[in-house]
Amino acid sequence: TELHLLGYRDSGMAGTPPNQHPDALIQADPKRIAEQIAQFIRQLRPEVVITFDPYGAYGHPDHIAMHRATLAAVESLPGSEQPAKVYYHTIPYTTLRWGVRLLPLFGVNPEAVGKNKDINLHEILRHEIPVTTSIDISSTYDIKERAAQCHSTQLSGPGSSWGRLPEWLVRRLQSAETFHRAQPAFDTGERQEHDLLAELK
Repeated sequence: TELHLLGYRDSGMAGTPPNQHPDALIQADPKRIAEQIAQFIRQLRPEVVITFDPYGAYGHPDHIAMHRATLAAVESLPGSEQPAKVYYHTIPYTTLRWGVRLLPLFGVNPEAVGKNKDINLHEILRHEIPVTTSIDISSTYDIKERAAQCHSTQLSGPGSSWGRLPEWLVRRLQSAETFHRAQPAFDTGERQEHDLLAELK
């Protein structure tokens, strides 16, 4: 029910002028960011923490920095203060592979998508990690899309990352949120989860 901000500015994609802004996240001391996150974990005592995957979803420097800082924050805490589970938000890679095949049919280059044409879907697939958890969001898809329209940079606007694909197909492709359970590590023999709070008492 609350939003907590760390006070940093969007750094933009790698190699862009916003990288040099003194308030950009990537200009901050990584140890300080980790300490800020650790303080929120102490204060909020979450059972589950979700952060970006190691590639930051699509290579965004801030996402990568937050991934590293969140793991450092969790590791810095004593066992009694650590969350029970840590997840990385992931791309639904099977869906993405289909999208990469379909986009050229609609005149879209898979290596230059998004508002600024600076997202390479092939590169995302090269950083694939296993999806351990899939959550059906079809009932809240419209709410998610309205929230996405507030994002003013890389992926702003409804279905913008999919170019001119038909709306019904975009909805189908984006009907689930996918995650990788990093802690405790997911065993290869486990069945895919469908609840981030599974097994928590």
